[in-house]
This record gives sequence, C-alpha cells and structure tokens, in this order.
Amino acid sequence: MSEATKFKKYTLDISNRFYNDEIILRLLHYKPKNRLDDPLDPSKNDILSKDEDEKWDIIDAHIMTAPKISDLEKKAMCRLFIYPGVRRPTDKNFLFANQQFNFDVLTHSDFQNMDLRNEWICERVNELVFGQRIAGLGQVLFKGGQPINAPKDYQGYRLVYEFASENY
Repeated sequence: MSEATKFKKYTLDISNRFYNDEIILRLLHYKPKNRLDDPLDPSKNDILSKDEDEKWDIIDAHIMTAPKISDLEKKAMCRLFIYPGVRRPTDKNFLFANQQFNFDVLTHSDFQNMDLRNEWICERVNELVFGQRIAGLGQVLFKGGQPINAPKDYQGYRLVYEFASENY
C-alpha cells in the first residue's frame, strides 16, 4: 500500500471512530434548552439509530476532515475537525514516523454557556483517542492542547495527538 493510500486510510479509520460514537454525536448535535438539559439523556433519539440519510446529514454537519466555518455564523452548533498535522521521522528506526492528528472543537456560545460543551467534547475526544491503537498505528499519545481562533460567538480548542506509524 502506498504512503498516500495509508495516509488516507489512517484519516478514515480515525474519523470512523467518531462517526460511530453515539456520545460524541450527541454532544455535537443536541443543543441545550436550559442548563439541566443533558444531551446524553436516554429520552433523546439515538443518532446512530436514525435512518442512514438523516444519520449522515448529522455526521456531515458536525464532523469534518477539512475546516469549513463559512456556515457557522448563521448557525448555533458544535463542530469537530479531524485532520493530519506534522509528520516526523523517528531517529530510532527509518521504517517508522510519528504522525500528529489535530482535533479542532468549535462550540457556539449557546452551548458553551449552558453546559461547558467545549470541555465536554474535548474530554470525549480524549477518551476516544488517547492511549488507543487506531488504524494499525501505535498507541496514541497526547501532545497538547490550546485555544484557537474561532468565528464570532464560537469558542475553539485544538487537541493534538501523535501516532507512531510505518514510513515506507
């Protein structure tokens, strides 16, 4: 498999972990009506149980592999961007490289001010990624996090994780 094909597979495997996680989808999708409105409440419809078109409309609106923010100023929502970052060869073995992946979380103030949704989403990202073995890559390490620029009325935060992968 070529490096370009493996790189695409890594991104898809990581993204699929999020596409198939009911908790992250609920956190991204369900807007709180008040401070006590829990997006994980079992009385709310399961997103993964919806018909395929509706499920993928929700996923496509909230999880992306390329930044798109032009539509956010017209909507109050949460969005997660998953995309590759820096790739560095290791000095120990030429067959391996360390690949970083960035997870950018954008949360509208209507969510953030009600239940600290940005922190909640970041915590779930960490649960799904840190210490895991995803896409045949080595164990995932946390490299850091920091606030990022966000559209008006949004809060942004970037989490960076590093994966060890074969480099041939």
